[in-house]
Amino acid sequence: PAAARTLMHEYYDRFQPWRNHFLHHFAPFVCEVDRAFDVHANQPRLLDLGCGVATQAHLLAIRGATIAGLDSNADRVRAGEAMTPWFAEQSGKPELPVTLAADDAFAWLDRQPSGSFDGCYTQFALAYMRPHDKMLALIDRAVRPGGRMVFREFNAGSLYNRVAARVDWLSAQEYQRVATRLGWRCRQCKFYWLIPRRIINWGPTAPLLRALESGLT
Repeated sequence: PAAARTLMHEYYDRFQPWRNHFLHHFAPFVCEVDRAFDVHANQPRLLDLGCGVATQAHLLAIRGATIAGLDSNADRVRAGEAMTPWFAEQSGKPELPVTLAADDAFAWLDRQPSGSFDGCYTQFALAYMRPHDKMLALIDRAVRPGGRMVFREFNAGSLYNRVAARVDWLSAQEYQRVATRLGWRCRQCKFYWLIPRRIINWGPTAPLLRALESGLT
């Protein structure tokens, strides 16, 4: 839609070609979230934390989820809202259950009733939400008992993130420490570092290589 075109280009054009960027960085995560929540069958209510322009939120809503998307950038949220009718039209649905908000994540989550969501997913956003312990505790409060969280984050162990980046990435050990305190159980953990993912997540060598990956973070 014309109302969204400029905002979408401002967001994606720095990732030229943006289609390949989306297919490489974001589309696989949509599939992981879809599998984790069995979206089509369960039609869960999910929190998209750091939703950006909400492309993933709309795709999951088409699959049957009800999505509350939250991002601190009002321009991105406006672009996402402008895209909602287009996604509904493309999917053949009269409307999509996607609600977007531009707000501070700590303040917004603090206002939500306990157990508001069946789950939460977030990609490349938690590192910017400090203090991390408090944010993860707020997510834990917002998700109902027995719910699930799916996180995808920059790897604190990569050479670039350790040397060049200026963001406080969460390490595998930090995740484990907070998860233990909150009583979470890890169902799956994948690492992408200098070791190619097809190797580090494959067969009998996976536990050893993941331990090595964790030790390098």
